[in-house]
Parts: sequence; C-alpha cells; structure tokens
Amino acid sequence: MSVVPLDAERVEQDDPPARDDEAIAARSLGQAVWRRLRRDRTALVSGIVSALLIAVALAAPLIELGYGVDPQDSFKGDLDRYGMPYGVAGGISGAHWFGIEPGLGRDLFIQMVYGMRTSLGIAFAPRSSPRRSAC
Repeated sequence: MSVVPLDAERVEQDDPPARDDEAIAARSLGQAVWRRLRRDRTALVSGIVSALLIAVALAAPLIELGYGVDPQDSFKGDLDRYGMPYGVAGGISGAHWFGIEPGLGRDLFIQMVYGMRTSLGIAFAPRSSPRRSAC
C-alpha cells in the first residue's frame, strides 16, 4: 500500500500523547460500576423504582397504621347482595384507594402492600438459606 502525502502528515501527527501521571487514576470496582450505572438512565430509574417498592414493602406495618385499615378487616357493608362493591370501579373511594375485593370485602390497597412484603420475603429467602449440594 502506498503512502499518500496526506497520510504521511497524519502518521507524523499520531504521536502518543504525553502521559500525565495525575490524570490517570485507578478506580475501584464500585466506582467503575457507579460510573457506568449513571450513564444508563433506564437502569438508574429501574433501581430507584425497585428501592421504592422495597421500602414500601418493609414499611407495611407503618403504612397500615397511617392508612387505618388492617389486612384482615372486612367491609361487608360496602358490598351489594351479589358480593360486588358499591360505587364506581370496584368501590374506589377516599376510604379504599384501590377499591374493595369482591366477595370478601377486604381493602385492596393494604392487601397489595402486604403482598409486596410476602413477595420480597420469597425473593430473598433462597439467598439467605444455606446451599445444599446434590450429593
């Protein structure tokens, strides 16, 4: 391959840059992971949403106190004779944010919060149990 005069000038200019020892710094694994995570907005938003859901699941008893409804409370008075909730969209109201469960009359919001707590326990249970070998 022949060298064209324009390429010859470019070859002469491609000297390696001068090393500045202070500009090159070693990063720990955590710093490298955090740097890559900050650039990936989808992963960052997913992590924040996951952390929020975990916080809600862990704070279920506190949410129950603030909401004022026990997971086992039944609101049979808010059901018609067929077991369906009165009102629009399954009984959604200021007292029942996600409505009432048909048939049993339990509040769906507090059921969902405690269900998240159960799911969180199931998700982390295999991680905390001792490993068994197949032998």
